Amino acid sequence: MELTPELPGEPIKYIDLGSGRGQASRHVVSSNKSVTCTCLNLNRNENREARERCEMQGLEKKIDVVDGTYDRLPDKFTWQFNGCLSQDALVHAYSKSQALKEALRVTKGGGFMVVSDLFRGDGPFVSADELKAFASAYMVNDWQTPQQSVESAKEAGWANVEYTDFTDEIRLSFQKLLKKVTALVQSGKYSGQNYDQLLSYRNNLSRRVFQVDEGVFKWGAITARKPYEVMFIREPPFEPLARDHIKFPPAPLPPVQSGHVSSIPPY
Repeated sequence: MELTPELPGEPIKYIDLGSGRGQASRHVVSSNKSVTCTCLNLNRNENREARERCEMQGLEKKIDVVDGTYDRLPDKFTWQFNGCLSQDALVHAYSKSQALKEALRVTKGGGFMVVSDLFRGDGPFVSADELKAFASAYMVNDWQTPQQSVESAKEAGWANVEYTDFTDEIRLSFQKLLKKVTALVQSGKYSGQNYDQLLSYRNNLSRRVFQVDEGVFKWGAITARKPYEVMFIREPPFEPLARDHIKFPPAPLPPVQSGHVSSIPPY
């Protein structure tokens, strides 16, 4: 993935929510000189490794790794970022709605959100017990379907919310990994604990492929845009046209002698 500014050379500052070891941010930032990132992650060991790898790649001045949780972002982050990204992390949110509201708070008006994640499936033969077991195994508290996540994003205040399904891609990824691990198991080069780990990994991958086909989970991306909030300090000459990404006041304020239309942060 690449971030491209609307104007050449225009800086883009984004936040990676649940950044893990920072692989995604290093890829995005290294592809564009005008992009900087704040990586926010709860695991301090992963954050330490992320900082070390940033230094190894000479990206320590472009990527700031911060200890914290996306369930409650620092107050100083309010309206600070051009957008937010999250890769396979918000699935672990205690409350998906709360995390989406926090993401909105720290994003500037007109900013973007891209969240790739595992979503709860709706296969016709999937039992409630199987969904519960999957969620428990992967520490998922608030597991939502793609449509539920779209609605949560809209309720949080995001506009232009869309879901794009990439389940076929993750199935293909699992199948390729399964083929490689099976070849290692059958190679005769491994024994003892290493062999047992390979067997366990192979069995887990086989189970994942089956769960994809059964409809236990889906994988895709939610994209959205934060609306601008516009305030009129005098009555406009005509009623403005409605836009999903622009919020107008419910009624114009009383006219004053002079004024203009301006965008203001909603927080």
